[in-house]
Amino acid sequence: MISFIHRFITKDPKFVDRLTRRFYVTEREIHDFLMKSVTNNSIEAKRVAKKLMASKVGMNQLLNTLLETRKKKEPSFVTKIWFQLFSHIDRNISKNLIIQHLRSIIDKLPPSKEEIIDLITPHVKVLDERKLLVEALKRVLPPYYEDKVIEDWLTGPMTQEDYLTLFSEMLIAMLPMTEKELKGFVTKYIKDRKGFLEIKRMLFYSNEELRKKRKIALSEKQVKNVYISEDGKVAVLLLTPQLPDFAQDKNLDLYHRIHAILNTEEQRSGYKFYVGGIPEMSVAFEEYMFEDIKLLVPLIIIFILLTLLFFFRSFAGMFAPILVIILSTIGTLGGSYLMGFDLDSMSTMAPQVLMAIGIADSIHILALFFRELQQGKSKKEAMIHSLRLNFLPCFLTSITTSIGFISLLSSISPPIRVFGMMIAVGSLLAFIITVTFLPALLSVLKYSTTRKYHGQESKNWSTWLGHFVTRYHNLIIVFTLLFTLVLGYFIFGITPDNNPAAQFKASTSVRKSMDFIDHHIKGSYNIEVMLDTRKAKGIHDIRFLQKIDSLQKYIETRITKDENLPFEIGSTSSVVNIIKTLNQKMNGDNPDYYKIPDDPLKDTSKQIAEYLFLFTSS
Repeated sequence: MISFIHRFITKDPKFVDRLTRRFYVTEREIHDFLMKSVTNNSIEAKRVAKKLMASKVGMNQLLNTLLETRKKKEPSFVTKIWFQLFSHIDRNISKNLIIQHLRSIIDKLPPSKEEIIDLITPHVKVLDERKLLVEALKRVLPPYYEDKVIEDWLTGPMTQEDYLTLFSEMLIAMLPMTEKELKGFVTKYIKDRKGFLEIKRMLFYSNEELRKKRKIALSEKQVKNVYISEDGKVAVLLLTPQLPDFAQDKNLDLYHRIHAILNTEEQRSGYKFYVGGIPEMSVAFEEYMFEDIKLLVPLIIIFILLTLLFFFRSFAGMFAPILVIILSTIGTLGGSYLMGFDLDSMSTMAPQVLMAIGIADSIHILALFFRELQQGKSKKEAMIHSLRLNFLPCFLTSITTSIGFISLLSSISPPIRVFGMMIAVGSLLAFIITVTFLPALLSVLKYSTTRKYHGQESKNWSTWLGHFVTRYHNLIIVFTLLFTLVLGYFIFGITPDNNPAAQFKASTSVRKSMDFIDHHIKGSYNIEVMLDTRKAKGIHDIRFLQKIDSLQKYIETRITKDENLPFEIGSTSSVVNIIKTLNQKMNGDNPDYYKIPDDPLKDTSKQIAEYLFLFTSS
């Protein structure tokens, strides 16, 4: 009981103690409640209270509705009991709260006829037991149910489908819920075990009936390997979220909400859930990319710091370029926010790329600056000389780099366009910071002007390389061209592959989910093709449907069997499949009629329209 209260009501110790003591209603409390709200007859109230306590039916819905008819303007019997037991609950009872309450009593339905008679006898003055039950059910069923239908239910053997219909209709009359919602709820037998609600089995279907339904489901071409696995052990739940463009925050919120629901359901039911699809992979890309950034960016900075320290042998030469690329990256990311760009799986790579681009100009300027210092020039003279020689090469390098990334704006992919714009702006920003902030920073830093730098030591190596290249220039040109041509030949063997799942390690949860879905349901990716008939009711045209059918057959046969393709088609589906299925069902379920209606003696357009109307109305 305490765990039930914790899960569905409150964890406040004061309320838990109060509810634990008040949950088990006494016979006296029910008697007083009935006297106050329903009847003035003390004997009658005592008898009903005693029956309620003895039968443990408690708040049975049949009795509640009958009592409710005595006080049309008063809250229902169930509502008053709730308020008496759980006084702190808001009176605007939600549908979820009603369902939670129904879970605790639905396993007691249907009560025996004797229990119903005993409970309602004090309130309905009818002597005949059969008419008594008819009268009771008429009060809770919609008015279009005739007395004879109800009598047939009660006097004849009631099938499980009868029970399903009967109690669904009863609950529909009492709750503001749709028939679909209630039938899905009523068909489940829900057992309260240690305060936790556990779906145990279907209430109204025997094992034999369930086996028949399983056979029917697996025989449907539109179900098998699409919604249910071939072995019947895996089912698919398809969700189609409607998210605005660039709404990664909405996508992330949806991701966490779905997983929170499924985690709770896994613990409660014991079922294992695998989540796949574009939203799942989009969030996974983002999360893994941020994890990579947390690891790679510090490693890149440390590697650059050690390299700069080794070559320049100066802390100023080590930290100044790092500060330039950090400022460039911060400025680029801040500007992206002002321009309305969001980080996605593509743009999260921008910081690493900016580090590689932004460091180059700083190295050129610093190398010449330190060399001039070693030759005895002042910091001012050395910087002026370095900027005069490096400004134009660095500017041309930065502007051409920026133009190269701006060309990505021609891509049809928004993430690629955003990435190109970020790097283009970032490279120009890095150049501006390099030729302005870097000289200003070096002018105030203190460092040795006599220390020997590796740049000077490498002068002999560069001189030797220059002599070697000029001496063997013809041989170098021929070798480079041949080497490039040989490697270029293998370009034709590259196969384009944009499988998002393959970009994750096999050990990641998203990869495991996608592999599981691909293995059991024949594909986790969908390609949707929209065809416009270009005329009103064109979907009823048999020639148009035959073209769609031919396209499906071509995809399922020739494309699937093409061994040169890096993928296979699991299944295809269209309105043609629906029409074929309906045509088969309307002709005695004869498999020979699993085709588009083509009887020359009938109006096929009218026949197809009727099939579609039947389907949409079902």
